[in-house]
Amino acid sequence: MLQAETIPELLNKRASCSPELPAYWELNGQGNWESVKWIDFYHNVCRLGKGLKKAGLTKGQVVGIMLPTCFKWEVFHHAILSVGGVVVGLDVHDNAEQLRDIAKTAKIDILIVDKEEHSTKLGNSILGKLDFIVSVSELKLNEGLKVYSYKDLMDDQKNYTPESLGGVANKPDDIATIVFTSGTSGAPKGISYTHKQVLFACESIFKTYSAIQDPSRSVCWLPLSNLFQRIVNTCAIGLGSQTYMVENPKKIIDYLPEISPNVFIAVPRFFEKLYEGFETQLSQQPQIVKNIILYCLRAAEQPGSIGFLFKYLSYFLVKKFRAIFGQNLQFMISGSAPMPLWLLKRFDAMGLLIVEAYGMSENIVPIAANRPEEFKFGTVGKALPGNAITLADDNELLVKGIGVFSGYLDSAEESPLDKDGYLHSGDYAEIDSDGFVKLTGRKSEVFKTSTGRKIAPVSIEGIIQQATNINQVLIIGKDQKYLIALITCLNFKELDNDQRNEFIKHLKDSIADCVSDLPRYKSPVGIIVSENDFSIANKELTSNLKLKRNNILK
Repeated sequence: MLQAETIPELLNKRASCSPELPAYWELNGQGNWESVKWIDFYHNVCRLGKGLKKAGLTKGQVVGIMLPTCFKWEVFHHAILSVGGVVVGLDVHDNAEQLRDIAKTAKIDILIVDKEEHSTKLGNSILGKLDFIVSVSELKLNEGLKVYSYKDLMDDQKNYTPESLGGVANKPDDIATIVFTSGTSGAPKGISYTHKQVLFACESIFKTYSAIQDPSRSVCWLPLSNLFQRIVNTCAIGLGSQTYMVENPKKIIDYLPEISPNVFIAVPRFFEKLYEGFETQLSQQPQIVKNIILYCLRAAEQPGSIGFLFKYLSYFLVKKFRAIFGQNLQFMISGSAPMPLWLLKRFDAMGLLIVEAYGMSENIVPIAANRPEEFKFGTVGKALPGNAITLADDNELLVKGIGVFSGYLDSAEESPLDKDGYLHSGDYAEIDSDGFVKLTGRKSEVFKTSTGRKIAPVSIEGIIQQATNINQVLIIGKDQKYLIALITCLNFKELDNDQRNEFIKHLKDSIADCVSDLPRYKSPVGIIVSENDFSIANKELTSNLKLKRNNILK
């Protein structure tokens, strides 16, 4: 990985080292992939940077990028950094109230936007205070707002040289981006990170996943408003990887065979939906074929030589399904929410390894991760380089390192770090003798039953998720005598009444087996099966798919 002190310096070095190699791929109007070379991407960044500077962007100003994931997002991102600006990602799918809170907290000076309905979410009180707006498409905004078009900012800089950008000297400790917490309880809080911290996170990730082959291909399809996808893309600059920009995430399955990535990153829900599709295809096979495949997959999940033998056999039986990911796939990464243990084992039985990682907004370096060469299902892996982790007396996970934040924006709270410099994660955990971290519950989510028993719902939910076909789980029971499990299941909506009765009979037995070793007070006495999944649209999930428990309970 290339070494640099700032993100613009990293891009400059990559363009110098690999000028003619593909940097990005995007779909043209005919649906074909076209590449952009590193030198051309760098030139575009410099052109737009100079255009933004001429329009009035000065060092330290905050720019909100309110675009869906696309190639222009990347160009704007690096152009803003090239002239010393600070980037804030605004998710176009967030509700208006949350977007306004983010814009106010970050003190956004400039907005990049593509659709009028997106900009109007911010309201006139915020739009009217902006220095200017950059429109990616033709927008009809209120009179009095200063608006530049992307095309004009680029066309005005035809006769330039990258060196002519000048006048900006980014320093390692300059702020590069402001990110926001997921907002599981209350309004999102702002956190600033420096160029030094972003590049340190990239270096740590590179050391963790050093098994990635070079040259490699990656996919940019997660929201770029989320910092993690931007970190992945910055890693690609350091490594010289080719990044395929997928603007329509609903078509990712169509594009994957052609992209053929080395590593694929997704949230658990993606893998759950993917397995739903596999089961649908399987149901269309003759019964004997279906039974053989399922038997082999279950046997492949078992430890030892027998499991290895059936895993080898399953590898060929599900070859068509595995081909979805192309020919180069080494492993996949899941994060943002726990992955059901049964699903991790099932994909592994198919020859598709998914390793879980764990992090939090308050540390730009992922806290822990499983590696393809060193993993344990049911854990979030070992600490990443640069993270020092330990457990408090009550087993709360603590972390310190260069990537840990220094405090929330506009907050009167005292330092978030304890006297020893550790950040309290808010998660209860266990660390085994090999250094693998197992999360056992969220401190803020612990509640008491009416009998006075303390309940950490996450650990119970994780156990129930081991039952096959379970999608989401929420444990209910605060101030009640007993616990109830509210669950959603894969493919439940598609079942008729007879199928549902059979399904629920097996489900009840499967969950009973999973919780059989729990103390009685931790074992749910009943299950509620919801036809509808918890969703972002209903404000039951955050944008990175964490449960908003209070909203679901309401």
